[in-house]
Amino acid sequence: NVENIESIIQQGIALQSEDDEIGMDERLELLAAAKDYYAQTGNLENLINVLDILRELEPENTNYDAELSNIYVELANRYVNDENLGEGIFILNQAAKIRLTNDISARIEELHDLHCEELNSFLKETYSSDFTGGQWGSSYTDYDRDGYFEIFAYTKKNNTNTDTVNVYYCNSDKSKCINVDNFGVPSESQIMLNGMVSKNPVYFCFAYGINGYCTGYYLFGLSDGNPELIEYDTEINIPENEIKEYIETNVVGSRETE
Repeated sequence: NVENIESIIQQGIALQSEDDEIGMDERLELLAAAKDYYAQTGNLENLINVLDILRELEPENTNYDAELSNIYVELANRYVNDENLGEGIFILNQAAKIRLTNDISARIEELHDLHCEELNSFLKETYSSDFTGGQWGSSYTDYDRDGYFEIFAYTKKNNTNTDTVNVYYCNSDKSKCINVDNFGVPSESQIMLNGMVSKNPVYFCFAYGINGYCTGYYLFGLSDGNPELIEYDTEINIPENEIKEYIETNVVGSRETE
């Protein structure tokens, strides 16, 4: 029977010091009561907060790891059932950091496949005429390393002398789905790179060329969650098998050392 659970929580999580009126044993007792209350009422977010504090106070108690991991999985399933795959993946990754099991790993992989397919389908529905005919491709990852996965994609349509390339972006919850840029490339050119470069943060690169040599590239990334053209060069002449290393070292690398 908890009359004022919020008051009890505040007492329980108060930082321990010589001036505290509450001892460690009483503090743990209050937190245990709060844990039971939140479990009974289904308030998983607050239950996670309480378990985090208990893990910090009693690091030797590994039962908290299992409990917390299971709660994260339950919370993730709620988001997945509400068709929010991106949030579900984010929360499952929190569970994996605490206790990685084969089931959690397999579930994350399954949700990534579903989420990638969902974002691709949303892009193609939003820009259906652009994705009809020609070539297209996409790269799915956590570009800004905030725990949420998104997509950069491209379409390339043939014209007489110059092909038109469009680059698109769709964020994790599909609230931002935009055509980032478009540009022309020689119609005889071949796509030599369309995907991720670097590791932290990650960039999307579209590179093209002819006869085994890359003659141009466009590099895209995120700035405060917004997609933008970072840099481009249409006057290079680099062997196709060296273009990814060239961009990571000379383009991305120079930006990261500025």
